[in-house]
Amino acid sequence: MKYKAALIGCGKIGAGVERYSAKIQPWAHASVFSQNERTELVGLMDNMADKKEKLSKDFPGVPFFTDVDEMMKRVQPEIVSIATLPESHAEIVEKVLAYPVKAILCEKPIAHSLEAAERLVAACKAKNVPLFINHIRRFDPEIRTAKKRLSEMGEVMQAHSYYTRGIHNNGTHVLDLLRFFLGDIVSVVGVRNQKTENYSDLPGEMNIDGLLTFASGAQAAIQTINSDAYSIFDFDFLAKGGKVALRHFGFRVEDMGTKPCSAFVGHKELVDEAPHSSGQVRSFMAPVVTHIVDCLEGRDTPVSTGEDGIAALKAIEAMIKSVNEGGRVVMI
Repeated sequence: MKYKAALIGCGKIGAGVERYSAKIQPWAHASVFSQNERTELVGLMDNMADKKEKLSKDFPGVPFFTDVDEMMKRVQPEIVSIATLPESHAEIVEKVLAYPVKAILCEKPIAHSLEAAERLVAACKAKNVPLFINHIRRFDPEIRTAKKRLSEMGEVMQAHSYYTRGIHNNGTHVLDLLRFFLGDIVSVVGVRNQKTENYSDLPGEMNIDGLLTFASGAQAAIQTINSDAYSIFDFDFLAKGGKVALRHFGFRVEDMGTKPCSAFVGHKELVDEAPHSSGQVRSFMAPVVTHIVDCLEGRDTPVSTGEDGIAALKAIEAMIKSVNEGGRVVMI
């Protein structure tokens, strides 16, 4: 069977197919649902009616709506993808749950406030509808395997990461992926970096550098880069038995063990002359839909839940609080 899927919010990540290179297609929500063999894209909804003409060319035959309720009644989707601004997520989810949906995919961050996020999660739980938050790298098989490799290297001592363009925008992916690999964050320190805030299209956003402490005792540094220089989204995880790195936005995974140190007797060093490397430029969005279908059919369990979305938002808000309070430690 095919699951009927509909999209609410036809902006850049929702339906902007022209923004992404051929190597990472399908990437936009509409593209993924229209190309997955287990789903059928049956509806597109956006408040801006002037998007209809372009969408009819990119997704021929898929009806366009400007009202959530009208779309839900007309096409009766089983999976609904929400790619609107965070401040609208809770209200839209509550509207969607008035209909017999089987799963909801919601863009990151989960909401604009913790109150809204908790309301959103509670509403889905009350209707027993699984909620997936689109922190896309969690769904990727290569990155899920990298997490397993790291766990086999023993205790993780430190991690380091880089991102660009705002703590809510790309920073939420960093915080979520660090949680995915290292567990719960218990405290943060944040310092605003205005030198790297080169964007004008993200009103109110801050670039925040910081230090996170996890329940395990591991710590992770995060740093921002000015995207006018270059885009970056890289991680290093250092465990007692080796190192796992995510390179090229996470497309490439590198891991290396240890060996006797070549310079200092009685010490060890990383085997980094030719680290094991895997992965290539690919769609991180395609596995999202496959994972949702697998969960609906009992072959997998959700890897990015509403609770994960709330945890990432709590970390963001704690880092902002730390910035506003002069860089003090904020407990979560």
